[in-house]
Parts: sequence; C-alpha cells; structure tokens
Amino acid sequence: MTNFPEQCIRAVNEAAVSSGLPPFEFKLVEGRKENYWRAAPSHERPFIELYVYADEAGYMLDGKRWIIFECPDFSTEQELIQKFVSSVIGEVAK
Repeated sequence: MTNFPEQCIRAVNEAAVSSGLPPFEFKLVEGRKENYWRAAPSHERPFIELYVYADEAGYMLDGKRWIIFECPDFSTEQELIQKFVSSVIGEVAK
C-alpha cells in the first residue's frame, strides 16, 4: 500500500471511532488494471461503501450515487483526505 491509501484509511477510521462509530473494515481488491481498498456495506452502514485508490478516494451511496475525491481537485493530498473523511463521517453520522 502506498502512503496515500494508508493515511486515508487511518484518517477515516480514526474519525469514525472519534465520532462513536465502528471503524470501517477495508479489504484489498486486486483489480484488472489496479488494486484498491474497499470497505463494503455493513450491518451498521448498509447504504455506503468506500473505495481508496493509490491517489484518490470515493464512496457509493445506496448503490446509486458516486462521490469522488481526486488529486487534481485539491491542492494537497492532506486536503483531499480531510474532505473525504469529513464527507464520509457526515453521511454515516446522519
């Protein structure tokens, strides 16, 4: 795992736990073109699944709406991670 996925997964799980939520369970997926980390929908959060790639992150809501956070849209990786984490926690804490 490169530094970005590690930092992103750690940040989203730390934020979840700090918010009184269980951490996400990420598993490595070996794709045809690239590998990525996925947190599947769970009993506690059946409506959201998270994806973290080498340089971007995103999530799917209710299997219909895709929200993506890509490096070109942010000035730093840290800003991308912060916005991703904030958005995810905002959705699951509703």
